[in-house]
Parts: sequence; structure tokens; C-alpha cells
Amino acid sequence: MSGFGKRGVSDVVSTVLIILLVVAAVAIVGAIVLRTVNKAGPQVQNSVSCEQLQVVSTRCTYTTGNTPTVLVNRRAGDASLVLSNLTFIFYKGANSETRYGSSFPNILETKSYTVGAELLPSLGASVASPDSVAIAASIKGANGVSVPCALGAKVSCTKVVTTPVSPPGSDHYTLSIVQGNPGGSVTSNIGGISCFNIVNDPLGFRGTCSAVLDANAAVTLTAAPQDGGYAGGLAEIDCTAATCCSGSSCTISMTSDRTIMAEFTEAK
Repeated sequence: MSGFGKRGVSDVVSTVLIILLVVAAVAIVGAIVLRTVNKAGPQVQNSVSCEQLQVVSTRCTYTTGNTPTVLVNRRAGDASLVLSNLTFIFYKGANSETRYGSSFPNILETKSYTVGAELLPSLGASVASPDSVAIAASIKGANGVSVPCALGAKVSCTKVVTTPVSPPGSDHYTLSIVQGNPGGSVTSNIGGISCFNIVNDPLGFRGTCSAVLDANAAVTLTAAPQDGGYAGGLAEIDCTAATCCSGSSCTISMTSDRTIMAEFTEAK
């Protein structure tokens, strides 16, 4: 009987030890899982916030001066998210250069960024006429720390050739509207410009898209998006000055021939 009793006690002790080991193992695994979840939580939250930000590059052009201009649209995402940085990476072959935006687009705004103006400094010779550009936004987190979002898709950069119509010192200059992404119209307060660029319109880019104006005349252009959730913007081609036309409306002085691109983006 005593032998049986010792074996019984030994079995009980072994069982208790096994249970304690299992409990300890579960506690350790639980601690690891909890720490992983806590660490991943902010990353998941940041990823969701970046998706709700909806800042995209829509077009990249450069002129005979090889200075690129990038149009950036902020769609109807979460208006409470605050942009803290906007990074532009220009690519040409195996080379790339990074520039940073000096300001940020508002909700449903298309903003123009030109290297040497809104993007400083100018690009190096190796990427002066880039093949493509990609942008990455950063948002201000709850603790005030800037949280970077993933780099967006590359957008091809295309060369736009403009031919001056009027020589310097003329009494009149030509204002021209050229086609970007369709989705609305552009009108002027003087000169009779009324230029349409409607999505799925079989007639395409049409209307009165240019005007000859007196030298030094002040003209206001307004981009009006069509119905159906489009955001409109204007971007002046071959212009790096602070007086360039940009945004949904602008007023410029006709001191030379000027060419404006109408750019409309679907506000998703």
C-alpha cells in the first residue's frame, strides 16, 4: 500500500508540474502576442490614415527649359488628417533626386508644384528632364510626430512644347488654354475664353480656348468642374515665378504670351 501511495503522490506531483508548465507557456505566448499587437497597432492605424489621406500626383510636364511641373490632387478623404510633409522623387534612367513641397493642397484641390519654385532647389542635370515622378505624403500623428506614408505610383513626365506668338514688347499677347485631364471647363472674365474639357465628350476639347489681350491686361481664369465629383485646377506651363497661374482660379497680368493647362481629377 505504501508503494502505491508513493506512486500516487508522484503522479499527482507530475500532473501539477505539467499544469504549471502549460500555464507558464501560455502566459509567455500571451505576453509575446500582446506585445506584437501593441507594436503593430500604431502601424495599422497609420496605414488606415494614409489610405484616407488620398493625395495623388496626376500629371508631370516639362518644357524646353526642362523644368518639371507636377500637379498634385487631394481627394475627398479624411479632412481631419494634417499633412506634415510632401516628398517628390524624380526619376531618369537609373538616377533619382528628391525634392520637398513648400505647401500642401487642401481637400478637393489640385495644386501645382514646379521645381525651382514650390520645389527647391532645382534638379541636377542628370534628371533635369525626368522620365517620371512619385510622391509620398506624411501626416501629423496624435503625438505631433510626422508619420510617413508609402510612396505612391510613378507618373510619367511628358514634354510640352510652346511656341511664342507675340514678340517681347508687343501691344497684345495671347492667352491659351491647353488640355489636361478632362472633367470641366475654364472661363475668363475678359477675352471671351470658354473652354470645355468634359469626360466622355465625343467632341473632345472644344470651345474658345485662346484670346488675344492687351499688354498688361489683368485677366481672371476660373476652372469649373463638371457634375459628378470632379476637382478642377489650373497650372501654368513654362512658368516658375510667384505670379504663375495655379489653383481653381487665378488672376494674371498679360506681360507675355501665357499658356495654362486645365487639369481635372475625379474626387474619389
